[in-house]
Amino acid sequence: MMLKSWLQMIFGKNGDKVVQKMQEWAQIKLDTAFDPDDSVKFLEQLPRDSWTFYGNLVDGMKQSKGKVTWCSKNGFKHELIGYFHDNELVGNIHTKHLDENGILLSQELLFCKQGVLHGYHLSWGIGSNDSNFGLYINGRKHGAHWYAFSDKDGVNGSGSFLFKANNMMTETQ
Repeated sequence: MMLKSWLQMIFGKNGDKVVQKMQEWAQIKLDTAFDPDDSVKFLEQLPRDSWTFYGNLVDGMKQSKGKVTWCSKNGFKHELIGYFHDNELVGNIHTKHLDENGILLSQELLFCKQGVLHGYHLSWGIGSNDSNFGLYINGRKHGAHWYAFSDKDGVNGSGSFLFKANNMMTETQ
């Protein structure tokens, strides 16, 4: 029963607030685990000619709140809104994934440290009726990740599974 309550809290309507609070509680441990020499920067994983930055440039460097958009080979569109400091993504970032017609498919809440995904991750689907929750360390999925999915009618709780992520990125967008 406790697991069910926890999952409802994470995947419920306030899941983003829950994940933000978890990030705050774990920040000291996450800071200790951060290794800039063994990390993968998020934007460097995207082909440079595939994304566009909208926001403030100061002396040629991205600063303050900005938006990055890119398209994947399947025609899907992606939007990232986050904060930049000295050209690096920092803090909370919010991404949206849209189909080729601009219809919202899913969203993610992620955390960045010096441009690297590093912290808790929450993803929730709109059209796909699925959600997942896990942790990134130094730009790679780390430890256990929980996936929950619904049937085609959107009935929550149709199923879920837990898996241990390898230490490599498992999906390229």
